[in-house]
Amino acid sequence: MCIGLSLCFFLFLPRCSAPPSIPGPVDRGDVPLKILELTTHIRVVQDGNYWGANSLYYVSEDSIFFLDGTYLPATAGRLIWKSMTQGYGEFQGVLVTSYHVHRTGGLSAFHGRDIPVFASIKTEEEIRRNWPRIERQMSLFSSWPDPPMPLISKTIKRDGTMFDGRVEAIELPPGYSRGNMAYFFPEERVLYAGSLLSIPLYFDEEVNGKALLEAIAILKKKKPRYVIAGHGAPIHGPEFLDQMEVYAKERVYNR
Repeated sequence: MCIGLSLCFFLFLPRCSAPPSIPGPVDRGDVPLKILELTTHIRVVQDGNYWGANSLYYVSEDSIFFLDGTYLPATAGRLIWKSMTQGYGEFQGVLVTSYHVHRTGGLSAFHGRDIPVFASIKTEEEIRRNWPRIERQMSLFSSWPDPPMPLISKTIKRDGTMFDGRVEAIELPPGYSRGNMAYFFPEERVLYAGSLLSIPLYFDEEVNGKALLEAIAILKKKKPRYVIAGHGAPIHGPEFLDQMEVYAKERVYNR
């Protein structure tokens, strides 16, 4: 088992064959969000509930928008409130990376404030197909509040910039799930792809190793300054994509 992911990859890469294990979940929906200031306008969110997940939001005097919706409406509501204390911009939307509950469970809080939710067509299909199963699994937690099925306001049909060029939407090969998206901030050179970029990969039943490698190759072309991992330590440099590539190749060739 590799202890200390960065040290393992930088110093002992040839000998490092096993990624860190996924920590067990906590049966809580009230763990406070940890918010880190990455750039002038971009904030990184660490949601410590259940299995934990990272996300982002953008805040300025002209625009506020979110990348993924946390596990719960309550945590999403706190995130909305926090963003309002940091800027006076108009709420422009929520951009979803995949259908999974740690990305979509809190979306009803945004609908409650008339904040539109954007996702790929395939992600919308996967939400409808998988939500009954997600509800059954999450109901095993005593703290699960049984939120409504997430709804998508608008579908993203092609790659391109959004919100006056502040962020670029990138639909990727289905390395993590059908319709998985990445988002790139061209001015800040910040890349976020939700749970597709994570070592180890969480909830990896649908992971397609070859498609994941194709997705990583696409993301490398963006030459990011920062890469935000979907789980675990959130903030990385561009070398994290190289580490993901090694990890994905091990999955392909060792299975």
